[in-house]
Amino acid sequence: MTTKAYFGSLSILFIAMIGGQLIFAAVAYYLNLDGPVSPDPEIANILLYVVPIAALGAIGSSGIVFNNILGQIKDEDSLLSKTNQYRSAFIVKLAMHEGVGLFALVGYFLTANMVFLGIAAIIILIQFTMRPRPERAIEQMKLKGEHKSILQDEDGIIS
Repeated sequence: MTTKAYFGSLSILFIAMIGGQLIFAAVAYYLNLDGPVSPDPEIANILLYVVPIAALGAIGSSGIVFNNILGQIKDEDSLLSKTNQYRSAFIVKLAMHEGVGLFALVGYFLTANMVFLGIAAIIILIQFTMRPRPERAIEQMKLKGEHKSILQDEDGIIS
């Protein structure tokens, strides 16, 4: 697999995960034009506390989990092994953000409270900053020498 193909597949995954949230947000917004699905104020009050706490927790812990997975990479590992670890860490981090983003969107869907839509928008914006790029992967995996030069070359062979 070439560097270009590797980051292309990561980019497709990245776009699909963000796209799913954007589509759900659009559907929830459209369905809430006539008012909330569940006008129960008790649910809205509970979610007003739970969603922001979950969002902060997921954002913070996703970075810790990501770094823990990357911390298992050893200098003597093959580049294929390192990029597989990186892919796993990236997917976990993105999934943690997506999960809490969808939770916020469900809160918006149930209550029509724009605060939840705002939280989901912030999470999606944070996800946009995580776009997979070779330079970022080199830095995050602390690659040196030949492995670094392979990832810098879009025609470099990873496997």
